[in-house]
Amino acid sequence: MDPLPPPDLPVATDVVDHITRGLAEIDQICRRDPRRARMAASFAAVDALATRSLTALDPSAPDPHAARHAHSAIARAAQSDRLTAGCIIDLHDTTASRDGAPSGARTEPGYLRWVRPDGTSSIVFEGAPHDQLHDHLAALTAWASDPRGLPVVQALGSFLRLVELHPFLDGNGRTGRLLVHVVLRRRLGLAHTAAPLAPVMAADQEALAEATAAWRDGDATRALTAVTTMLDTSVRRAAHLLGEPRSLVRPDGASRRAGIDTRASGRLGGDLISRRG
Repeated sequence: MDPLPPPDLPVATDVVDHITRGLAEIDQICRRDPRRARMAASFAAVDALATRSLTALDPSAPDPHAARHAHSAIARAAQSDRLTAGCIIDLHDTTASRDGAPSGARTEPGYLRWVRPDGTSSIVFEGAPHDQLHDHLAALTAWASDPRGLPVVQALGSFLRLVELHPFLDGNGRTGRLLVHVVLRRRLGLAHTAAPLAPVMAADQEALAEATAAWRDGDATRALTAVTTMLDTSVRRAAHLLGEPRSLVRPDGASRRAGIDTRASGRLGGDLISRRG
């Protein structure tokens, strides 16, 4: 398994800067308005859903219990004194295990399977040996906490590394997406995050597969550039739903091309789970 890239790897600098500003502005909106803070928590909780379930999701009526558990898991890890392998396992066990995934890190080989639209599947790669998982997770949390790093790069790199390690028999993608929220909150000093990756990734699973393959092949720049674009799209959509901060929402035509429904809806709806763009 290749070493982790430098945590300050310059990737899509303009986009990373836009994401950082956008997340800070969303955080300020949520700090001022408890209603929007609750909306943001429900947005972030979407990342606790299995990708395969997103197509059947009724986003106007999210499961309040699932949202509360996901929000609590993110908050615990974000507010802990130190990010550890235990924090990652807690993220998994609090969310994915409630959906039937076995709890705890695996004690046997783990494989990423690619599930095709027709329901058939094939093994894409094997995760790290189970007896090395603790060391790999410890190295990952240290990398994600490095104060010299770029927070957006560290957050998205943590997702890609966790998928590569595949420390759980199921729920690795969900746990990795929740870890993005944790790292962003810890490294940027945020109290709220509202930009779930799951809807964007579900809408373009081929691009996600290419990004994870590039990461495993050692092309961190290419992999991170792809998922950075996904996060940027999600930040724009979340900003639109939380009140359209002017610095985040493009002119109307550009917003439509980015997959944002500019008609006011006041709910998660198709805006966040749009397959356009």
